[in-house]
Amino acid sequence: MTIFRKELCLIRGGGDIATGVVARLHHAGFPIVVTELPFPLAVRRSVSVANAVYEKSTHIENMSVQLVDSVSKAITKSREELSPYW
Repeated sequence: MTIFRKELCLIRGGGDIATGVVARLHHAGFPIVVTELPFPLAVRRSVSVANAVYEKSTHIENMSVQLVDSVSKAITKSREELSPYW
């Protein structure tokens, strides 16, 4: 457990650049929630967490990303499993 376990990070947008930020924060131990548009504008979907909107879940940079349908589920999942959820 890290000292950052209680600090929830909210990332707005899951494009390829934001995915780099998400990966660094995740590997540092921060719980993360990423918000995204219903139809993401990400160009490089295969290397971005935005792909979870279309695929329901994805795996990038040793992270599991899962689409959830409510804020409470996103917060609960991020705190339970140390993985970014959306």
